[in-house]
Amino acid sequence: MGAENLTGILELLLIAVAVAMGVKFVRLPYTVALVIVGLVVGFSNVFDAYHLSKEVILVLFLPPLLFEGTINMDLSSLRRYGWHVGLLALVGTFLSTVILGFLIHWILGFPIYLALLLGAIITPTDPVSVLGIFKEYGVSKGLSTIVEGESVFNDGIGVVLYLILLEFVTGHGMSAGGAVKLFTWEVVVGALIGLISGYLTHLVLGKIDDHLIEVLISIILAYGAYLLAERFHCSGVVAVVCAGLIIGNYGRVLSMSPRTRLALSHFWEVVGFAANGLLFLLIGIDLDSEALMETLGLVVLVFLAMVVVRSITVYGLLAGITFFRKYAIPWSWRHVINWGGLRGSIPIP
Repeated sequence: MGAENLTGILELLLIAVAVAMGVKFVRLPYTVALVIVGLVVGFSNVFDAYHLSKEVILVLFLPPLLFEGTINMDLSSLRRYGWHVGLLALVGTFLSTVILGFLIHWILGFPIYLALLLGAIITPTDPVSVLGIFKEYGVSKGLSTIVEGESVFNDGIGVVLYLILLEFVTGHGMSAGGAVKLFTWEVVVGALIGLISGYLTHLVLGKIDDHLIEVLISIILAYGAYLLAERFHCSGVVAVVCAGLIIGNYGRVLSMSPRTRLALSHFWEVVGFAANGLLFLLIGIDLDSEALMETLGLVVLVFLAMVVVRSITVYGLLAGITFFRKYAIPWSWRHVINWGGLRGSIPIP
């Protein structure tokens, strides 16, 4: 990394901190403010153009963002609301991709496989701003679990659907059996790698009592689980999520001292803040302003379609499951889940 790149990163982090301080005085989500500031910076040409490649997003930014989210997720609460999370993350992601794809095909005239690919790209949620508001105002743990659980699991499902549809768009094609086989391999093997690596790390952490080394091991786990899964051609996203769940619910409780738990939480909270700050600023800077203005009408149409489809899938699926009194949740929760489905880093690559 050159000195110029390091200087640019430090300047962007300084801007991210300034934006974080500024939004304390205005009612605007932090990440929305970051994108707006990023657009302003991009239009002003203060920074050299940055290209957010797939490798930069998926390898550099995604593992720490996923790991930071999952180590703070309560597994007992996740089990309690598992049906809600599973329906939204698995069935909801699939339905949203299909419905959005056909809407885009019908409205914009895109080839069907290309429209479905776009649907898979913009379906996964990343409600980091909403979760920040949850923490600030002390929202119910159950609601927070559903929103965050959906976001971390549908990232993995969305990436797998993207890979399957990409085969069709590039002309390689794939049978229904091949698609099911690829989906199963990506999710199941990715989950196994994450669970095994997380459990082994939990055992190692139990033999150590040094918060600096243990935090460093958690960094290795977050990136290592992702890279190992990619080496086996399965979902690195699912691997990181499963590894984070193991460390957050077993490693942190059974293998760490109170001092290490505090250090781990604070470290990953800072990493998540820095990664989100850099990422959303870079999104704004990377946008081609001329192309954005030329396609603004199409962007608005796709956004409206996305909002409509999100409402259909969320209210429809939750109405179905809450028909059973055991799984009933308040209507206020359903509204928050619907509008908390913001899009983030996954669509960028």
